[in-house]
Amino acid sequence: MRDRDRIYETLVLTTSQPEFYLTFGFRVVEEHIFKVKCYPTISTYRFRILDFTDTKDYTLLHRLLETRIPVSNIVGVVNEKPLFCVNEGSRPLYYAEDLDLIACMEIEGTRLHLFDLVTTQICPLKKILSKIPQLIEEVVIYLSPELLDVKDVQAFTHTFDETVLMVRGKFAAEGEKFMLPRSARC
Repeated sequence: MRDRDRIYETLVLTTSQPEFYLTFGFRVVEEHIFKVKCYPTISTYRFRILDFTDTKDYTLLHRLLETRIPVSNIVGVVNEKPLFCVNEGSRPLYYAEDLDLIACMEIEGTRLHLFDLVTTQICPLKKILSKIPQLIEEVVIYLSPELLDVKDVQAFTHTFDETVLMVRGKFAAEGEKFMLPRSARC
């Protein structure tokens, strides 16, 4: 047995060239996106975009990254601050003060793409939607949605940005419908 096999029970990576890793014992694991139709909700609180030239926002991001809980009981990540900052640092990050939640998301017309949540307590999707001032008719969720308290979710096989998830070793989520959040992909 190789030294790394004794140290790490599971190795995970994402790649656009899976053929390179097959000979090292990696296998492709299927991922899914989740879609849900939604209805408008209104709140007096709104998301604001974090400003990393402001020390308070920079400190806020680091605090939440250090204390975050996984977004899913199926596949979720913690302690990935450097990877998160590389993957999400050049994108807008949205903060809801009353939820103490950072959302990695994009809005395309009436469709919300939800990539990750950085928070100490996952709240229902309905509360997240209430922070968006425009009409959202559909949410595409790029993480396992079981903690978001949503009903009538449809799962679809999905390849994220032309990359696949590869695993070597035991992987408890194999066979489940899930997606590794965008912020944790490497």
